[in-house]
Amino acid sequence: HVTLTAVWEGLIYNLILQKDDGSGENQIVRAEYDIIVSNDTITKPTRTGYVFMGYYSGKRGSGDQYYNEFLIGVKKLDTPSSLTLYAYWIGEQYTVRFDKQGGAGGTDIVIATYGSTVPFYTTPDCIEIVKKPSRAGYAFKGYYSITGGSGTLYYDSIMQQLNAWTTLGDGVIYAHWERAVYTFNFNTYAY
Repeated sequence: HVTLTAVWEGLIYNLILQKDDGSGENQIVRAEYDIIVSNDTITKPTRTGYVFMGYYSGKRGSGDQYYNEFLIGVKKLDTPSSLTLYAYWIGEQYTVRFDKQGGAGGTDIVIATYGSTVPFYTTPDCIEIVKKPSRAGYAFKGYYSITGGSGTLYYDSIMQQLNAWTTLGDGVIYAHWERAVYTFNFNTYAY
């Protein structure tokens, strides 16, 4: 009487690692079904202004995470087929200082995320709304990347956000002012 024992091995499938706007070529990893994905031959992608947060089954961090930000496998391959995974990126955060150019009051700094519209709130906790400065005898026209109302307009005269922060690092934006114009009406009376 002989007893035979079946030995099973998981099928091998390809994982295509799509860098999703990151640099370099996409990579292909071989993964065994029902085993946590391996990181033997993977190199971390890079993207200017962004932090890599891992590989996911959907774009922009949606779906299941298969690799974390350190390229450590965190999930078993549970789909019996080849699979495309997408790099998930979040923008670096930088401090943007408001140079009021002779004005006073209003917001002093915001935390801007690279590639995203400048924030409407001054802190990551969204505690204080960004406010414009004031200056006696002048009308506020917005905050620009260069003094004198030149360069990129980040905030308009009512502090609406207009453009994304695309500077790698902390920065300064400058208030632009125009002299206020007053109109006087003179009434002349004949006596």
